[in-house]
Amino acid sequence: MRRPALNARLAVVVAASVAIAAPPAYAGWSLAALDHVQLRPAGGGEFSMFDLSNGAAIEACNAAPLPVTVSGIRIATFYQGDLKGTYHAPAATLPPSEAVALDGRFQSEMYAESQYMFMHMDSQMGGMVDVRLNPAEMEVVVAATVPLLGFIPLTSSQSYAVEDFYGAMSPGGGYSC
Repeated sequence: MRRPALNARLAVVVAASVAIAAPPAYAGWSLAALDHVQLRPAGGGEFSMFDLSNGAAIEACNAAPLPVTVSGIRIATFYQGDLKGTYHAPAATLPPSEAVALDGRFQSEMYAESQYMFMHMDSQMGGMVDVRLNPAEMEVVVAATVPLLGFIPLTSSQSYAVEDFYGAMSPGGGYSC
């Protein structure tokens, strides 16, 4: 008679352990899998910082084998160490090996200056104009945040030289979806 009671207690302990361990484990997985999330312009066309500053959508691809939940993606652009603007993409769950379109918004304290600079950088990267802005002085930081227990933000960020960021966002930049 005592045997069934022990099995019932064991089942409760196992269920409680899984319920306690699952959220941090999923958040840990999402944080680790952020290295496999790839970005590109929605529709896969040519990348343009100017379009991004006008709120163009981006696609996020999860190349990992399990879903990843992000509470937001930020793409911050710096020139000579000064923040020129940040693109904010919303929260999303990214299924494995699938692209999800994210409609973001761009914010800048010097919006007209940012757009002018991005337009010139797009033209320089496309080889259409002479170098007016030093690409070595522009940095792009991509940061993605995952929620731990639904409210504790864990952020992973990657810094790119502007040429590397254009290369990663352009067609043929290693996009898996």
